[in-house]
Amino acid sequence: MIFTAIGVGIYSTVIILVVAPIVRYLLLRCSSSCTVELDAKTLFITAHPDDECMFFAPSVLALTAHNRKNAFLLCLSEGNYYGGGDTRRKELQKSAQILGLLPDHVAVVDDRELQDGPDQHWPTRVITKHLLTAVKKHGIQRIITFDSHGVSTHPNHTAICNTVMELCKEQQLKSAGIKQVLLLKTTNVVRKYSTFLDLPRSRCSRLHVVSSLSQYTTARKAMFAHASQCHWYRMLYITFSRYLLANTYDVVE
Repeated sequence: MIFTAIGVGIYSTVIILVVAPIVRYLLLRCSSSCTVELDAKTLFITAHPDDECMFFAPSVLALTAHNRKNAFLLCLSEGNYYGGGDTRRKELQKSAQILGLLPDHVAVVDDRELQDGPDQHWPTRVITKHLLTAVKKHGIQRIITFDSHGVSTHPNHTAICNTVMELCKEQQLKSAGIKQVLLLKTTNVVRKYSTFLDLPRSRCSRLHVVSSLSQYTTARKAMFAHASQCHWYRMLYITFSRYLLANTYDVVE
């Protein structure tokens, strides 16, 4: 255990002192890029507190920078898998503020049928209820959420996508005024942890959002707002994940 702790400490130090400055230098040579239309009222639908910055930060930041009145967030659980749901809700509020979301544009659901956990089945009817309520309340025109792999294959993530796809099939979203549905592409593990190295390929995607260095720094700051989740492996994610830098999407036709 001692040697493991020492190894982790040395590895983290190398990342902080060597890798991070290199990443920062290369990012200085990058500029933001966005092919996603920014004028539509957009609802980001996530499963847990920290999803908004862990996976969707580039898109949220692009929208709030353009017109923060058009960006909304619906988080379908408090992230209470290990307890501490109240803490995580407050952390989400801090993160959302850093990302530029207005306080009354952020909703966190506490529903006994939508509890955080890989072993928890999220019923389509319950997700539908909360989703359509938010859409109608704010006059939402576009939904952005996970694809069928959920980036991390988490069942709560994929349950959202399955529900959205079902609603699209039944034309319920169209009837509610939704004009577009975008699904965040899940990449392979190499691309997922390639940070800036994945940017050229991300830019080639028809629908993409690539952050500037300033936006990337803000995304990292939002991640650190989730203090209860800042374990050593999360630090590695913050350092290497391309999702803090770029989002690429598939559109549901």
